[in-house]
Amino acid sequence: MAINGLGNVGIGTTSPGSTLVIGGPDPEIRLTTGGGEIPLTIRADNDMASDPINPYIKTGGGGSLDIESSNQSGQYGKLFLNYTKTGHIMMVGGGGNVGIGITGTGANPGATLDVFASTSSANALKVRSGTTGDVYGLYVSTTGNVGIGTADPKSKLQVVGLTEYTDNAAAAAAGLTVGAFYRTGDLLKVVH
Repeated sequence: MAINGLGNVGIGTTSPGSTLVIGGPDPEIRLTTGGGEIPLTIRADNDMASDPINPYIKTGGGGSLDIESSNQSGQYGKLFLNYTKTGHIMMVGGGGNVGIGITGTGANPGATLDVFASTSSANALKVRSGTTGDVYGLYVSTTGNVGIGTADPKSKLQVVGLTEYTDNAAAAAAGLTVGAFYRTGDLLKVVH
């Protein structure tokens, strides 16, 4: 340990350039509890050959929240949440695209928001509201069916909860604009 004339502290280095510098091949800071649990780890990893993850911040012994970047070829400049050598929960690509469920080495989100769900999952994308999270504004299944107002669309587009109006004039008087959908009985109509 070294303390220079400016009061900077160095651990693993004799020339600290800031208030605290921890040096070495794989410097790491761990905050632990008395029970031996590791609630926070901050690490800069230089061993790219055997472990492509560099650096990372993890909470909890099992890493309940992992924020990591990678030095692995094809992964430069990306931020991963819960990154492992085989996949991650979420990734922010170098261009700002966000991928959720995108896995595999070199995988990249292909859009501003790219959500991938395996075919073993019934849920690809849900947009919900309400205190219990059970009101679906938008739902997309892994088969490509889209539900608005339903979490179980049976066709390519299923809309539940359209307001009923007697005719076009009534719908327009209620504030619906041209192109808005409404229903009259069992008929789906468009304001014109």
